[in-house]
Amino acid sequence: MENREVRTHVLEALRLRLREPKSMQLDQMADLEEYMRTKMPSYTRAEAVAVWEVVWDLMLERVLAPGHVHGRSELPWFHITEYGTRAIESGFDTPHDPDRYMERLALKVGGPLDQILVVYLAEALKTFRVGCCFATAVMLGVAAERMVDLLADALLRAPACPANFGKRLKKAGWKLKERVDVLRDALLSLDLPPHLREGLDIDFSGILNMIRRSRNEAGHPTGVSIDQDTALACLLVFRNYCLRVYQLIGHLQQGSP
Repeated sequence: MENREVRTHVLEALRLRLREPKSMQLDQMADLEEYMRTKMPSYTRAEAVAVWEVVWDLMLERVLAPGHVHGRSELPWFHITEYGTRAIESGFDTPHDPDRYMERLALKVGGPLDQILVVYLAEALKTFRVGCCFATAVMLGVAAERMVDLLADALLRAPACPANFGKRLKKAGWKLKERVDVLRDALLSLDLPPHLREGLDIDFSGILNMIRRSRNEAGHPTGVSIDQDTALACLLVFRNYCLRVYQLIGHLQQGSP
C-alpha cells in the first residue's frame, strides 16, 4: 500500500474517532495499528513504518500532538489537537490529504483539471502541510488567477460572447480588479441558468480576494501574514470557486445562448 493510501486511512481513523468517541478508541499507536490491520490484507513491517511516518507528519502539521489528554505526556500516546479537529471535520477532501483533495476536486468538476492550475494548487497543498502559509496564499492566488484566465478564454470562444468583451478585456490589461470586473459584467449580461447566475457576484469577490491575499492591484507583494486556520479556510473555499468556474466554462462550451 502506498504512503498516500496510508495517510487516507489514518485520517479516516481520526475522523471516526471524532465522530464516535465512545466506541472508537484511538489514544496510542497500538490502537491505530489495530485499525490499520482491518484496512490492509497483510500488515507488514514496511506498512507499520509508513503509519508511523504519517503520524509524525501529522504532528508536524499540528493535526496531532504527543501525549494523551488524560495523563500520558509522551509517545506512543497521542491526541488530536484543536486545530486538527477543525481540519479533520472539514470533510473527506481535507488539504491534509492532498491526493484525495485533488482527486475529489477533479471528480466534482467532472473531468481532468487544467494542468497549470494543478501545478499551483499542488504546490499550495504542499506548502500548507509544511506550515508555509503565506506561500500557500501566493500559490492559491496564482491558481485563482489561472481560473479567471480560463473562464475569460472560454467566454471569448463562446457564440454568446458579448461583442465588446475582448476589447474591454484588452483595455483592462494586467489590472486585476478591472479584468475581473469586465469578466463578471460580461457573464451577468448573458442569459445564464439560475444555478449559475445565483451568487456570481459573491463568487467573483471571493476569487478576487483570494488573489489579493498575496499581491496588490499593481502586482506587488503585500507581505500580509497568513495563519494556518486562514490558509485552511482558503483551500476549502477554493474548491467551491473552482467548481463554479468549471460549471461556467462547461456551459459556455456547450454553445448555450
